Amino acid sequence: MKTALDFLVRLGEHPSARAQFSADPAAALSVSNLSNFDRAAIASGDYGAACRAAGVNAASLPPKIITVPAAFAAV
Repeated sequence: MKTALDFLVRLGEHPSARAQFSADPAAALSVSNLSNFDRAAIASGDYGAACRAAGVNAASLPPKIITVPAAFAAV
């Protein structure tokens, strides 16, 4: 994975990647080769932070395209 945007697009396009992230977000992020900033932004569950890491304007996207798995939110 090169960028946060690549990672998020992959989650959206590949059910297996989405399932892996849902089952163990920390593990999925740890093998993603993302920068610490990008991993932290996505791990935070903060929609705006994830959008900023991906380099997109959150206001231009449909609401809540990222859902933080319950297992991860408890971490």
